[in-house]
Amino acid sequence: MDINEIKEIFSEHTVGIEGTYIKSAVMVLLFKRPEGIEVLFNQRSLKLKHQPGDICFPGGRQEENETLIETAYREVYEELGINRGNIEIIGQADTIVTTGRGIITPFVGIVNGINIEDINFSRDEVEKIFTVPLSFFFENQPDVYTMELSPSLPEDFPFHLIVNGENYKFSKLPVHHLFFKANGHVIWGITAKIISNVVDILKKRV
Repeated sequence: MDINEIKEIFSEHTVGIEGTYIKSAVMVLLFKRPEGIEVLFNQRSLKLKHQPGDICFPGGRQEENETLIETAYREVYEELGINRGNIEIIGQADTIVTTGRGIITPFVGIVNGINIEDINFSRDEVEKIFTVPLSFFFENQPDVYTMELSPSLPEDFPFHLIVNGENYKFSKLPVHHLFFKANGHVIWGITAKIISNVVDILKKRV
């Protein structure tokens, strides 16, 4: 390989994120009500093996040959029975990269032509749904708790190959968890980060 081949390869390279990540999409659904704008939340079914009972937005993993917006539409339909024709996408919140090598893209949509009370959600995936006024998140700051993730090293880790060996100072990762208490529910973790980010974006124009 000569220098011209190297130059050509890099000129055609599409920049991404190094490594393998699980891509997901969620949908922050807004409802226009006489008393104001409401944000819809799901409580995950208590029968699920993964995070049963957690509060979340409808969403899930991207499937093959599917764009992220298609993922979001599909998950909303599977979980809530809401068709894409009833959703007006108004934008995206900021992408979240999780400590578990996940990349989550949140879309924001306004639901038209459907009353919250008429949503026929999937009992297999969703325990219940509820709404919180968008104004609540403008008026209330989350509680923030920080935990520290430390590396868990295997017994055969080659300490002899690195400077200071077993005394090497590995970095620890601080993870900030947000908690909102709203309508008798605790909204925390990634869901809290997403709604907090949505509100931060909106506050830039207030």
